[in-house]
Amino acid sequence: MLAELVKQFHQLEEEIVLAISADNEETVYQLDRDLEITRRQIASLRPVDPWQRKQQVEFLLGLVVTSNEQLKETEAFRDVHRLIGEYLECQETSKRATREQLLSKQVGNVTGNPSELAAFLDGGCSADLFGSDLRISIIGLDNTYSRTSCGNALFYGRKPSEIANRHVGDLIGAERFEGRARSYLEQCFQGKSLQYYHLLDHRADAEDNTIMRCEMIPHCPSGSDVRGAVVIMRDVTLECTKPDRIELTGLH
Repeated sequence: MLAELVKQFHQLEEEIVLAISADNEETVYQLDRDLEITRRQIASLRPVDPWQRKQQVEFLLGLVVTSNEQLKETEAFRDVHRLIGEYLECQETSKRATREQLLSKQVGNVTGNPSELAAFLDGGCSADLFGSDLRISIIGLDNTYSRTSCGNALFYGRKPSEIANRHVGDLIGAERFEGRARSYLEQCFQGKSLQYYHLLDHRADAEDNTIMRCEMIPHCPSGSDVRGAVVIMRDVTLECTKPDRIELTGLH
């Protein structure tokens, strides 16, 4: 669509040059209107990917740069300013997603070894990890949150600082804690790693449900004895082709 509109724009430019040569003011006026309509159509497009956004911005920026008008007073300039902002935001979102995918993979690589996982959580990536959208928490032996990620805090509509030092039961509810979470945590505090699934939303249509996989790994910082549990929640809905055969339970 973008390529077609750009081609149409250039064709109109050529027709305007011919109309000016023929001294046909009425045709020039009409073509000029058509040209502006086409420019607005290009500016209002929603590109399907960052590359197309880049082409859109470069084309419109070229029009602004070659204009003889006062740039800040033109609609063309305002369109370019807006699109550049959207393009940069798209680039940042893409980089953030890639960074979080890498962090998620790195976490996955060490979940089988509690000591390595603890070292990773305390290492150089710690700030990025707990500042990400990943849902990861460290729960102490007293069943309170030692630390939680921005992603997990966001799930509860809170800030990480509002969850730190809170009892798990206060956050997920006493009934859920006593009925399921306490037993899993106690097993983890004894050195056992667990993995189970949780149905995030209960709706009439099973296809609308979100399936979370919960991993609970003993937290052993600096090679010490177990000091708590690392809880990692992942959305695995797309991986579960037959969710009706999965035992759904768990801890939010």
